[in-house]
Amino acid sequence: DRWYTRFGPLSAIFLIPFQLIKGRYIPIVYISVLFASLTTCIFYLLLLRIKKDFLPRMSLFSIVFFVILFAFGTAQFYVGTSSSVWHIDQIISSFFGTLGIYIIFKKKLRDRDYFLSTFFISFTLLGRMTVAGLLVLPFFLFFYHEKLHSIKKFFVLLILPLMLFIILLSSFNYARFQ
Repeated sequence: DRWYTRFGPLSAIFLIPFQLIKGRYIPIVYISVLFASLTTCIFYLLLLRIKKDFLPRMSLFSIVFFVILFAFGTAQFYVGTSSSVWHIDQIISSFFGTLGIYIIFKKKLRDRDYFLSTFFISFTLLGRMTVAGLLVLPFFLFFYHEKLHSIKKFFVLLILPLMLFIILLSSFNYARFQ
């Protein structure tokens, strides 16, 4: 009758393969900085998409300014350079959350955009459940564009990826804590 949410398997999914490949301990700060850098790159690409699809008058200077603010003016820099399990879970989760936003945030959405966005944001359930709140975005856009004409489409594109990661996290909790 308990729900164990702390320290899901997300960071291990990325740390263990690197350690197996190198055959020795890899400091987690390297993985953390890698994902912090990748998140900043995805944020940059997201701003470019916003400029292209929604705000064509946005200048390149504004985009670079916002990227610098994101990278160094938020917790992104601190969390990305700290080396603890809590921080690496946060930084990997923020990468997949930002990736999910990037995929869904465009003018012309296709079915695969809904699915991939929901998949990547749901993946964060294995690390930081709070990032899964971003699922509101693909769900809202689906209802806005599709008007729920097809329950099957809604289930396959949005509910199925979410359920997959809920089942994986529940299985992990069961295996770890009974």
